[in-house]
Amino acid sequence: MFHRNRHIGSFVLGLAITACQAPQKQQDEAIGAQDAASESAQGDASEGVVGPDEAFFAARYLQHVFAYSRTQASPSLDSASGLVVGPGSFSAFDYQANFTEFRLRLMTASLFAEGDLDQDGSLSPPEFQTLKMDPAILGAPGEKLSHAFDRSFFERAAGADELLQIDECVSMLQGLGPLMKTELDRIPLQDQRRQLIQAWEKVLGRYDTDQNGSLSLYEQRDLRKDRALLISRLTGE
Repeated sequence: MFHRNRHIGSFVLGLAITACQAPQKQQDEAIGAQDAASESAQGDASEGVVGPDEAFFAARYLQHVFAYSRTQASPSLDSASGLVVGPGSFSAFDYQANFTEFRLRLMTASLFAEGDLDQDGSLSPPEFQTLKMDPAILGAPGEKLSHAFDRSFFERAAGADELLQIDECVSMLQGLGPLMKTELDRIPLQDQRRQLIQAWEKVLGRYDTDQNGSLSLYEQRDLRKDRALLISRLTGE
């Protein structure tokens, strides 16, 4: 594991809660303030930790959805679950945080960026079947991930016109919510968080250019810059 301090779990959790509850611009301002305070106290060799961002959380949920499809190719969709939850008193690690408006927007944007080949704002049956997930949003190299959802599942999600629109994709992700929660509940919450933190630490490790086991302020800024560019590309902002 990529070690930075003895309190990595609690520190990442605190930063992740802030990331969930603040818009990107506010996050940047908060991070800037943290950098200034840290630099004043410790200089450029700061061992502060940058917590997982919203794009990373969104990608982790999509990764679970894609994995779920390999055992359940045509699951039912719960239409009663189609609500967007607002920022609240929950942690960014909490399951319900996957259904905040911004996180859902990142999920659909990443899927349409990969799948909408003719850029008409919808996914046709062939586009959906060949849809893949770019691991870049997870901050990880590797091949793109495929799903195994079948045609009947697509037809239920897309409706009579057999074109999956952005709002229908959001409803699809929300409708899968109860099923995904049942699957994830089989893994103890502590283990879920540990796995997520370990995956994020691998992202941090790729920015530890001097391989000293911690991120300097400059290395942290490189990470934040790359992640901000990724989110900007996905959201078009």
